[in-house]
Amino acid sequence: GSRQIGKSKLIAILGIYLAMLKPDQSIMVLSQTDATTTELQKVFLDMINNAPIMKSSKIQASKQEIVFNNQTDELPASKILFRSANLGDALRGYSLSHILADEAAYFEQGDVVGDIVAPAMNVKGKGGKIIFASTPCGSNYFRGYYMRGKQGQKNYKSYDIHYTDNPYSDLLGIANVKEVAPKAL
Repeated sequence: GSRQIGKSKLIAILGIYLAMLKPDQSIMVLSQTDATTTELQKVFLDMINNAPIMKSSKIQASKQEIVFNNQTDELPASKILFRSANLGDALRGYSLSHILADEAAYFEQGDVVGDIVAPAMNVKGKGGKIIFASTPCGSNYFRGYYMRGKQGQKNYKSYDIHYTDNPYSDLLGIANVKEVAPKAL
């Protein structure tokens, strides 16, 4: 889980794909704060607005959601909801097909997904996925999920991505910073 490898963009690609794949999807995207949630929604909208394939889609965006009316009019629309993990108990009461958690290891309230949001998948979420994308942050609940995947537990998968795996990483710039940065970093 290196920093700046494109985790948020990966979440955006996956969210858009899931919303367009089937009608009647309710996807919740969680981020740390209201500000990071707004920034993440901008990443989604930039991708949608810059993708030629999306030009013919009927998409409506509001402050906290994007609605995909791109299926035939007879089928229900799919929507992506953007929420701050700091809302805690206010996240209850939704019916969700998927949950995408960006920088989940940094959620101040801990395992908001497992404790509060995941039960919202009991109705609509059959076959749905909960995806955590995060840089590690000590030994917290996120590490527990990560270790389940590493140990091969059923229904869990964990991936490690290094910053050098990102074709857009400025390796020379990183090397320069490492050269002058204190060793303690």
